[in-house]
Amino acid sequence: MEKTRDQIKEEKAALRKLKAASKKESRDQARGLLEEKGTPKSCEYCSINEEALYEVWGPFYGGKRGKRLEPDHKDNDYKNNGIEHLCSACSLCNCAKSNKLTHQEMIEVGSSIKRKWQKRAAIAYAHYRSKAST
Repeated sequence: MEKTRDQIKEEKAALRKLKAASKKESRDQARGLLEEKGTPKSCEYCSINEEALYEVWGPFYGGKRGKRLEPDHKDNDYKNNGIEHLCSACSLCNCAKSNKLTHQEMIEVGSSIKRKWQKRAAIAYAHYRSKAST
């Protein structure tokens, strides 16, 4: 018996949910490994501290991302959770790297991102100081 179009759609939707759950499980495992290792609370690429993330960049993806550092797979294989293949990245760097840039290429891009966030942080700090003095 052939499958109906609706059955095929349901199977595809179930596979997408399974794949998303697998990625989330992998991400949670990677985050746990990084926390156990005691990795610095700054982005591997642009060096922004976790505490400054939200203040400098604001929310990502409707607030679902951007409040804390994310695990990044240096080798772009999200299933490879060996600690030597993991680092912490801010949402901006993690999005920029995607699975298209190598770890070394992203370190180069991260230096540009670092200059941008430092400039934004300086402007925000100057604005804060001017309001505090009035």
